[in-house]
Amino acid sequence: MPSVHGAISADGKPARIVENWQQGFGMAYYNDTESWPFVYRIRNGIALMGGLELTAA
Repeated sequence: MPSVHGAISADGKPARIVENWQQGFGMAYYNDTESWPFVYRIRNGIALMGGLELTAA
């Protein structure tokens, strides 16, 4: 759940937090002995995966 740019500091007072929400997804390819994790970034509603442009329908 988002914190709405807020938090409590060590002294119990409100502390302003600058959040950096990013979008993306991850996949892992694997076989019996190895795995290859990949992280894909979503930017302006578009992700590139293996040269393919993915967008929401």
